[in-house]
Amino acid sequence: MSVRLLAGLLALCLAASGCDQYSLPDPPSEKERASWGPVGVVAPRAPRPASWPDPVSGWCTGLAVGALHGAEGMLVITGATIVAGFLVGGAFGLMFAVLLFPVQIVGGAFTAEDPARADFAVGVLAEMFARADLGTRLRRTFIERARQEARATVVDFESCSEKERESVQTLLELGIDEYGLYGKPWEIWTVNPPLRPGMSIRARLVRRDDRRVLYESTLRYGTEKGGMKLVEWADQGAALLEGKMGRITDLLGGRMMEEIFMLHLLPRDPRE
Repeated sequence: MSVRLLAGLLALCLAASGCDQYSLPDPPSEKERASWGPVGVVAPRAPRPASWPDPVSGWCTGLAVGALHGAEGMLVITGATIVAGFLVGGAFGLMFAVLLFPVQIVGGAFTAEDPARADFAVGVLAEMFARADLGTRLRRTFIERARQEARATVVDFESCSEKERESVQTLLELGIDEYGLYGKPWEIWTVNPPLRPGMSIRARLVRRDDRRVLYESTLRYGTEKGGMKLVEWADQGAALLEGKMGRITDLLGGRMMEEIFMLHLLPRDPRE
């Protein structure tokens, strides 16, 4: 069973159950924040590179990918209706999938990108993400907003003075967990689907003397709006995507700062 098929089945199950995929932790208390002392912000040890689905290019490749997607679609449509308990519906689902199969093959051939244009687009995106250095931007945004809005004693641990470094009692490992361009789960059977920018960041607060983890949190950003093909994102040096990713980075950096330094947990008992 392929990764795409598993992803499709998982997406259908999540949609049917309505389950949350993650939840935010409770923000730290004021007592906990007071015990941190000066905080030094550091980059994670192994920063992740940006990711995106490789564009399908070339007529023959598009034909083959279209056929693969059609076969996967047949299995998922039929399997989903049978799992739901509708055996008759499963038969109709199979009939519909069989009719859809040749459409997928032809569509794959005609929507595949020109190989030269696809290779050029991938190179442009790789260059843009390297130039943007979003991890550094994330930490800079966090530090600036923590100082200005929370009046917190926060320093860039890598570039601060030796005196400041010695005063740091708590380290905040802050970095981008994953980022790039992503498609919607129900579009995974489309050759070269529209893609949208997304990002998740992770913060891990560690006491410096004994490496005890004091707080951990992950924030994610994704959008259902817009979306363009990968080669379109690469137009004009990927300037549009660079701007969007920068704004997403600033947004998540600010939200993480608010969660760590400014949000308060409401008491469960109104008398507390």
